[in-house]
Amino acid sequence: MILAFFVPPLAVFFASKPFQALLNLGLTTLLWFPGAILVVKDHKADKRMEKQVELMKQQ
Repeated sequence: MILAFFVPPLAVFFASKPFQALLNLGLTTLLWFPGAILVVKDHKADKRMEKQVELMKQQ
């Protein structure tokens, strides 16, 4: 989350979303836009949901 606040395009890229990283880079150059925080949050939520689904399948 800290990386998303200071370097939004890089944080989005690390969240495995290259197209959104390019879009975020463009927005960042025009005006500092903290949309990366939302992308990183969604990525973490997706990973958490995948883990929950796997645990439910095991039961």
